[in-house]
Amino acid sequence: MKLLDYEKQLLLDKVFPLGQVPFYDDILKKVSFSDTEIRRFILDSNYVIRNIRPGVLADPGKLNSNFIGFGIFESIAILIEKNYDLYKKLFEFINNADNYASKLISSYAHAVIVVSHKSFGSRLIPHIHQDSGNNLKTLSLFFKLTDTSNETPILTLLDNVEPDSKFFKKGYTDHKLLLLHERKSKVKEEIQISNNMCILFEADKIPHTLTYTDDIWITLTYDHVTPVCDLTNKGRYHVGTIRI
Repeated sequence: MKLLDYEKQLLLDKVFPLGQVPFYDDILKKVSFSDTEIRRFILDSNYVIRNIRPGVLADPGKLNSNFIGFGIFESIAILIEKNYDLYKKLFEFINNADNYASKLISSYAHAVIVVSHKSFGSRLIPHIHQDSGNNLKTLSLFFKLTDTSNETPILTLLDNVEPDSKFFKKGYTDHKLLLLHERKSKVKEEIQISNNMCILFEADKIPHTLTYTDDIWITLTYDHVTPVCDLTNKGRYHVGTIRI
């Protein structure tokens, strides 16, 4: 799927602001948007079976449950009266992508869509995903929705973190600690992302970052997956090509 210029601008103006991570304030009893470079939505499609999240997340520091999110299909519904054709195009594309993912994995515990564009910042800052507690990996599917730039995103994998790391004691959303880990990391494995590419790796143990470009990219990311299809082994990650 490729977006026209006016469709791109409509998404940037109307839909993607909803992807700023919502945070529920227990004291003020209201929801506000966190000020970060990330734009992410909950993937509320249903081709892949969704499992209950692991009990390890109940431990302090494993999960900040005040960070919530909007479903992608509910969010793009804001387009129905403004541009129904764009709404339909996005709905069908995301559904088809999730359907394809069901050929690669049989189940997952948590899934989001991450939107990338340089207007949000230079990159998605270093982060790790929620702990699975049982060495389950993360699958990410990358799609380029515009043809504005020849520049491609770079996914950088940093040094692995150990189970007793401060990350898991202080919380996986501790950005200052993760930036420090990036500076000290001896391994900075750079992966050039291409359209229709999928990557499987231990995102809850390998801090990573993704650069933004002037194109809109979306990434369907499934945590704690059960793979059903072999991908090409590249060491710390596996890679494949998507055909939808």
